[in-house]
Formats: sequence, structure tokens, C-alpha cells
Amino acid sequence: MKQNCKQCHLAHGTVPSFPVYEDNDIVVLLCDEPSVSGHMVAIPKEHFPILEVMPDPLAGKLFAAATKVSSALFEHAQGMNVIVQNGISAGQDAAHVQIHLIPRAQNDNINFNWMPKQLSEEEMNNAEFLLKEQAKSVFVEQEHQVHVLDEHQAEEIHENFQVKRLRRMP
Repeated sequence: MKQNCKQCHLAHGTVPSFPVYEDNDIVVLLCDEPSVSGHMVAIPKEHFPILEVMPDPLAGKLFAAATKVSSALFEHAQGMNVIVQNGISAGQDAAHVQIHLIPRAQNDNINFNWMPKQLSEEEMNNAEFLLKEQAKSVFVEQEHQVHVLDEHQAEEIHENFQVKRLRRMP
């Protein structure tokens, strides 16, 4: 548990929280700053600032729990948004991985719509090529090595996240 991480404190129950599911590795609880009633977050108990540094088995377990809770919520909602804000540019405001589960209803005034960008066939081909090449290197690296961050590396990622967050503030 990281001492100055609000999500770590929520996940470990050291501050008031409202868990709906919990095991040794993860907790799903009511969001302390909800967008609507029933808004929940799934959080790993161990501190990981971004999804890419979380071990695959734990990420799978986190998403499985989020899926099950989402299924239960979906029976009482008209729709569901499942959101991971991964990195500052994606709107992540806390350096701790979390999956938001947001029940939706008609005319609830929450808007996640965006205008599609029209790309030319050449732009699509270039994007496809670059992404395929990057994906190849990622999967080859994962097959040949397992890299677990030590505490110093995790702290460095957290500090970099905080510095970028401060630069973004007006």
C-alpha cells in the first residue's frame, strides 16, 4: 500500500468506503465521487499507477470482477459504461489503476460521445502498419521476459505521473 495514495487507502479500508465485492487482491466499491448513483470502481489492492505495469494475471482478475459486477448492475440499468482512464491524457486523475463501472439510463445527461475522425485510406494503412509493428515487439518482449517492477521503479513511475499531472494544472 502506498501511503499517499487515496485509492490504496480506499482499497484497504483505512478510510471510509463502501465495498460491494472484495478478495485478497481486489476490491469493487462505490465511487467516492460518483457521476450517478451506483457508480463503482474496481481497484487492485496493490499499488499500480498505470495498467501497463500491472501483472497480466491480476489485470485479468480485476477485469473479471468488473465484468461480474457490471453484469449485476446491468440488470438494474438501461446501459453501462466500463471505463479505464489510463494516463493523464486519458483523464486519469489518480496514479492508481481503477475501472469505473457507470450505470446508465436514458437522458441521464452523461455524455461520452465524440465526433468520429475521417481518415484517408493511406492514413488507415499507415496506422495499421505502425500499430502492427509495435504490437509485434510488445508480444515478443512479453514472451521472452517477465519484468516485475521493484519498489524504486514503481516509485519513479508514480513520481513521473505526479509531475505530469502538476504540469497540466492551470
